[in-house]
Amino acid sequence: MGITKVCAVRGLKIMIDVDSEVESGEVRNYEMWRVGHYDHKEPDTLDWIDTHFKPGDTVYDIGANIGQYALYAAKRLNNDVVILAFEPEALNFAKLNRNIVLNGLIDVIVPYPIATCTVISPNEFEQDLNGGFVLSNEAEVNFSDGVVQNLIFARP
Repeated sequence: MGITKVCAVRGLKIMIDVDSEVESGEVRNYEMWRVGHYDHKEPDTLDWIDTHFKPGDTVYDIGANIGQYALYAAKRLNNDVVILAFEPEALNFAKLNRNIVLNGLIDVIVPYPIATCTVISPNEFEQDLNGGFVLSNEAEVNFSDGVVQNLIFARP
């Protein structure tokens, strides 16, 4: 468990877990950078969420990372949404879960520790710096809604 930072994003209060507030020399603390740039890092993404999502929707957050946009969508829609958040990288998935709990969204955002695609072969993965595996830059991935439906119905 780290430090909880409160972000003001377009009038909403969103809590983000960070491991450290300290910058180490020339190395950027990306967690603190995210906190400081949450509301203006990707304004087009926030605009898209504001424009296209409505209460009662089911939202797929593919490559959810630590959940910034899933959290924003859930809060923007007053928790009247189902968000399926897919994040295969273990450290990001742990942060995603922590952020869901911090924001009281366990009944709104359902995290899955998997990548989504229709077809993939083992040679399209590379080992990452944390010992996990990520898709190589050459991998071609397509999202299949049928795969997600199977996951949803298989969930206890």
